[in-house]
Amino acid sequence: MKRQLIASSIVCLLVGFILGFFVNESIKGPGHIDSSGSSSAALPDNHPSPEVLERLGQLMEQVREHPEDRESLIQLGNSFYDMGRFDSAIEWYQRALELEPSDIDVLTDLGTAYLYTGDRKGALEQFKRSLEIDDTHAQTLQNIGVAYFSSGEYKEAVKAWEKLIEVHPDYVRADEIKEQIQTARLHLEQVSSQ
Repeated sequence: MKRQLIASSIVCLLVGFILGFFVNESIKGPGHIDSSGSSSAALPDNHPSPEVLERLGQLMEQVREHPEDRESLIQLGNSFYDMGRFDSAIEWYQRALELEPSDIDVLTDLGTAYLYTGDRKGALEQFKRSLEIDDTHAQTLQNIGVAYFSSGEYKEAVKAWEKLIEVHPDYVRADEIKEQIQTARLHLEQVSSQ
C-alpha cells in the first residue's frame, strides 16, 4: 500500500511538471513572441530543463524501487530546492530524515527550505535540532542567524554569527558574516534608542 502511494506521488509530480509546461505553452500559443522578441520554443525561465526532468524521473524511479535509498531522497530534495520548489524539497528531506534523523546537513537544508517558504518557526526547529547534534555546525549557525535577523531578533542573530566566526575563523563567508553582525548591532542600537 505504501509503495503504491509513493509510486502515485512520483507519477503525479512528473505529470504536473509536464502538464504545467504544456498548459503554459498552450495559453501563449505556438510561435508566440514575447516582449523580448524571443520565441516561446525555449523553456520558461522557471521550468526545469529536459536533462533535469530526466534526472528527476530517474531519481523518483530509484526511490519507487528502493524507498530506503536515502541518498536518492536527498538528491530529490536538493533538486527541488535548486529549482525553488521548496515545498517539494521539504517533503523529500523529511523522508530522508525518517531514515537518518541526525543528518545535520539535511536538517539544515530542511530548515533553509522552511525559511524560504516563510515558515520561520519550522526553520528554527530544524536549525535547533541540528545544533543539538553539533553546536558548531557552520552552515546551521549562519542560517539560524539569518532566521533570527529576518524576524528582528538581532541579539540572537549576533550570538549565532559571533559563535560561527569564533569556531570557524576561516569560514568562506567570514567577511560577509562580520558585516551582517555589524548591521544587526546597528539595528539593536536603533531599537534600544527608541
